[in-house]
Order: sequence, then structure tokens, then C-alpha cells
Amino acid sequence: MSCCLLIFVFCNSVKAASFDIPDIEEEIFVGDTIKVPVYVESEDERVSIVHVVIDFPRELFWAKSFTFARGWVPVLGVEFDGIDNGKGEIVKTGGFEDTFMGRQLFGTIEFIAIRDGIAEIKPNGTSYIFDTKNESLLLGEIQTSLISISKKELDSTSSPQAVESAPSQLFDIRLELERSELKDPSQLATQVLFQSFGTVPTPVDMEFLIIDESGKIWSSWNDNTVVETEGLFTKRFPELELPIGAYTLHLNTRYAGSIVDSFHADFRIVRPAVWWWIGGSVAITLILGLAVLLLVQFRRTRDKTKILKTNNQNHGTE
Repeated sequence: MSCCLLIFVFCNSVKAASFDIPDIEEEIFVGDTIKVPVYVESEDERVSIVHVVIDFPRELFWAKSFTFARGWVPVLGVEFDGIDNGKGEIVKTGGFEDTFMGRQLFGTIEFIAIRDGIAEIKPNGTSYIFDTKNESLLLGEIQTSLISISKKELDSTSSPQAVESAPSQLFDIRLELERSELKDPSQLATQVLFQSFGTVPTPVDMEFLIIDESGKIWSSWNDNTVVETEGLFTKRFPELELPIGAYTLHLNTRYAGSIVDSFHADFRIVRPAVWWWIGGSVAITLILGLAVLLLVQFRRTRDKTKILKTNNQNHGTE
């Protein structure tokens, strides 16, 4: 009886909240722009803060934007806000102005369909829903939304101009560092990978920034490249000078006139091993030298003592 009562009390004390991304049942074709709503539901606790990390298939969708619903105050910052089409990830965080209970629209994602297939969209396990005491309400399995994307086929009544396609200038970008821990700042090197989903060569303007933990900008560079299908742009910094510490390499890209993306990668400048070796060698040399000096002084003192004793004995005999 006590076990049943314990289970009953536990079940009634569980706080439950969840995300809801409804399936899109309408027919979606490559090149279409679709809006996907993201809802938050709480059964019996008031919600104050929501942080959602949504995974989507980057080979099928390109995330154009995320718009918060009315009543939400966005939380900004790298860890709380961003769209990364290279990873297929959307991160959004917001606090509700007056808390709520029940079902509430959190925001709307605008996607462009770039390939045909079945797309799965779901919040991942790092998402959370907090109540007014900053206690987590998110429990249970996270729902997956399925969206089917089809190709449009020409028939006798349609013309090529009537067939929608993906934008002519559109691609994913990834920023990768060759090494994240460096003894010499001039060894910093990064690769920018481009995968095109468009149909025409696209010029890309790039701005590189190096920023330390306090937000200070140490250096900046501007470059450009042209991407056709796939591209690899390597950037090196042979004259870079930085003190020991933690830094972030930021990349801002602009293409097709107004499409802007931002990326970042962390790295550290550490003390070169050679300086440790030299410092250790110097320290050992000094210690050995001091030991030798003390030994020599000890022997000289001992010899002087012996001479004095001998002289004293001789004087005593006389």
C-alpha cells in the first residue's frame, strides 16, 4: 500500500512541459519557402524561460530566419541565439513577459526547401523549459516533425518558367581551424568550406576578426572568393602576434547582395615548450652551479680549519 502511495505522489509531483512542432501536411516542392511554427506546452506549471536547439537536415533545408512570437523577449549571445546552416541547427532563447501555462507559440522558422526527401525537424536534448523558479519542466521524449519535399515535374500544360527552383545563389558555409592550440600565433590557419545549392557562380565577401575573452578586437582582414559548386578557402595569418590567452576567430560572410552569415571558432595561444625547456635548463644550471660553489666553499673552509689545527698543535709542542 505504501509503495502504491509513493508512486501516486511521485506521478502527481512530476512537472511536464514539451515542445510541439506540427507536421506540415501541405505539398512542399523544391524551391518553396515554408513557415514552421514552434509551440511550447505546459500542463500545470507556469513557463518563464525557453531555450530550444532545433536540428534540421541541412541537405534538405536552408534556414532563412526565425521570428519570435508576440510576448517573448529574445536572449542574445552566441550560446543562446543563432542559425547555423552548416550544422543544420537553430538555437533560440527567450523569456515570456508574464509567464504562461497551456499552449503558447514560441516562434516561426522560415525554411527554403533545397532538395527533395523526408525532412525530420526536432528539438534536441540540450533544450530546456524553465518555470518561475528556474526548475526544468521538459520531460519525456521530444517530438519529431516530418516534412515531405517533392520535385516539381513538367507536364504538357506547364512551362519551365512556372517551375519554382531553389535560389540561384545559396550555399552552406563551415569554418574549421587546422589547430585550436598554438605555441606560435603565426601558425594560425583556417579553412572555409562552401557547399553550393545554387545554380550560378557566387561571389562571397569575407571578414575575419580575432577577438579575445574581454571582447577586444586584435586584428581584422577582408577577403573574397567565388563559389561555383563546392569551394575551399584557406586563410593563414603569418604576421599575427598575440599574447598567451584564449581567443575567438570570427567570420562574417556576405553574398547575393544581402545574405549575411556569421561563424566562429575558439583557439588558444599557449607558452612554447622550448621556453619551458630553456627555463628548466637555466634553473637546473643555476642550482648545480650553486651546489658546486657551496661545495668548493665547504672544502676551502675545511682545509683552512685543518691548517689552523695543525699550526696550533705545532705551537703547543714548541
